[in-house]
Amino acid sequence: HVSALLLLAASAAASTVWSDWDKRQVCHPSQFLRPNSIDAVVSLLRSLDGEKTTQVKVVGSGHSFSSITLTDNVGSRHRGGPAGTITRPTFTKSVMLSLDAICNITQPPTWDEEEGGYVVRVGAGIRVHNLNDQLLDLGFALANTGAIAQQSVAGATQTGTHGTGRELGNMATQLTSLTLVLPNATVVTASRSENRRIFDAARVGLGALGIVVEVGLKVRKKFKLRRTTVAYNLDELLPALPSLSERYPRLQWYYTPYTNNATLLLREAVDIGTEITGCWPGDLAELAASAQGGNSSCVD
Repeated sequence: HVSALLLLAASAAASTVWSDWDKRQVCHPSQFLRPNSIDAVVSLLRSLDGEKTTQVKVVGSGHSFSSITLTDNVGSRHRGGPAGTITRPTFTKSVMLSLDAICNITQPPTWDEEEGGYVVRVGAGIRVHNLNDQLLDLGFALANTGAIAQQSVAGATQTGTHGTGRELGNMATQLTSLTLVLPNATVVTASRSENRRIFDAARVGLGALGIVVEVGLKVRKKFKLRRTTVAYNLDELLPALPSLSERYPRLQWYYTPYTNNATLLLREAVDIGTEITGCWPGDLAELAASAQGGNSSCVD
């Protein structure tokens, strides 16, 4: 009976499996928890206070290729080298947190004199595409995002996700404030005017300074862009890039290796009343036009 109980316990522990989007990063945490409030996160960390053999990791949507979110019940890990061997801590318990349930807009876009623009406050677990939709309903938009919008806001900012734009920073540059729960369960708010050093370090903090549970983001009035795809010869595009970059603030380009084929992507602001034609995913007509040396455009 004892053996059977041990086997059941082992099976239950082993049944908790997390993987990233392409299944290349996999781990087996002791617990996978979804706290639904900041207070719940604080309570969890207080309950673990003093448990030095417990590792806590926060996961977003799993769109990172790295192993940064992985946590397992592991023994000592040794890394050898010329200077000797480094022994990492032994974790007998591993807790993975998802902030998916902390995903509300806690303050709608409001004018902020200090920031000189509108600021929205959101739970850190909200997905970028959900925030986009809700902001649009309110007449606002994020200034810049990555090529995809499946990430959580915390994940996208903590890892420095970037979009396209000569004068547009990555998503972390849009942060105006951060609320973190530190490992000792202390709640800290950081901004340019409060705990500035923490704010600067934690904007792209990779989760190392604590659990980001709420953020303030600078937003702008909603807008539309026309995306134009232009086929180029690579040997003609390269010398033209400096002047093109000056002319078009949102410029992107790529080429096909071992060929002279390149493609220039331009995104230009258009009147908000311009009809949306849809740009995502790229349609076959656009690809065909590019392949034949023609240009194509869409508005989104």
